Amino acid sequence: MLNYGRSLIETEFNWWDRIDKDIWIGAVPFPSHVPRLKELGITGVVTLTEPFETLVPKCAYELHGMDHLEIPTTDYVYAPSKEKIDKALDFIHKNATEGGSTLVHCKAGRARSATIVLCYLIKYKKMTPEAALARAKSVRTRVKLAAAQWQAVKEFNSSLVDVGEDVSQDVDDDGIDTLQGA
Repeated sequence: MLNYGRSLIETEFNWWDRIDKDIWIGAVPFPSHVPRLKELGITGVVTLTEPFETLVPKCAYELHGMDHLEIPTTDYVYAPSKEKIDKALDFIHKNATEGGSTLVHCKAGRARSATIVLCYLIKYKKMTPEAALARAKSVRTRVKLAAAQWQAVKEFNSSLVDVGEDVSQDVDDDGIDTLQGA
């Protein structure tokens, strides 16, 4: 309901934002949003919420010809595991290679979903973690990762590079919430 209230008050509130032709980031959709997602060309949805936060059942996406991947993830200070990140990225990449695009959402579209989107940009668009964060924030200004989520992004990046090769850069805390539980 918080997102709905914000959408009524904030004129610049977007439920979803397109990062590039392959990937969107956004807040948890309502069942009534599914036809619009289909109209936007979204062929897959990655849900990174806890079961009680999920509003659209898998069958509603399937009814509109959309694939759906659920990766239950606790909010605030938690990040998906490397295995869950890989699973989400494989799902997104498969949709992209088939000419579709994927919506990655959590409750507000600012942290859990951003973790996956940043990892996708790092792996498939060859961005640094800092460049991926800047890209996401340039499109969706409310992106703000918790420390554990930013750490997961950096560890994911490190897993892609050869041992001994350091491609990461120092970054200020813009967009990263370093307070546990914030």
